[in-house]
Amino acid sequence: MEQAFRPEQLDLIDQAFDQAWTELTTSPNRLYLDQEVMKTLLRDKVLAFVAAGMRDPELIKKAAVHSILNGKPSNKDSREHP
Repeated sequence: MEQAFRPEQLDLIDQAFDQAWTELTTSPNRLYLDQEVMKTLLRDKVLAFVAAGMRDPELIKKAAVHSILNGKPSNKDSREHP
């Protein structure tokens, strides 16, 4: 079942995604994956954190980037960062 997000959550998702994407693509530790694969992975991470109740775009960005660079599953991460 798909998660429905409120307008303010959509703004938060956009902001966190854009910030995380910039960090991931400029990081010296960046992963060399296909950009579409990376965007899908990042989208899933950001959505999971917002669905879990995170509301600070900076924290969402940091959690998503950390999760991707360290290969941790988003469901574990989202429970650790409510």
